[in-house]
Amino acid sequence: MRKMMDTGYYSARLDIRDRLIFFIVQYKGLKHLLLEIIKEHNYAQMPGKIALAVL
Repeated sequence: MRKMMDTGYYSARLDIRDRLIFFIVQYKGLKHLLLEIIKEHNYAQMPGKIALAVL
């Protein structure tokens, strides 16, 4: 697991190709863990999907 620079996201390797991206948000006083699986290192899809999950 490693923290991605200047993003607040964390990355964990699932296997050679796939990654788990996650971060913690606080909403109404509770902390929530948001997860995203990135297939084939396709990080171009990541920001939109996670941003929608936060809203």
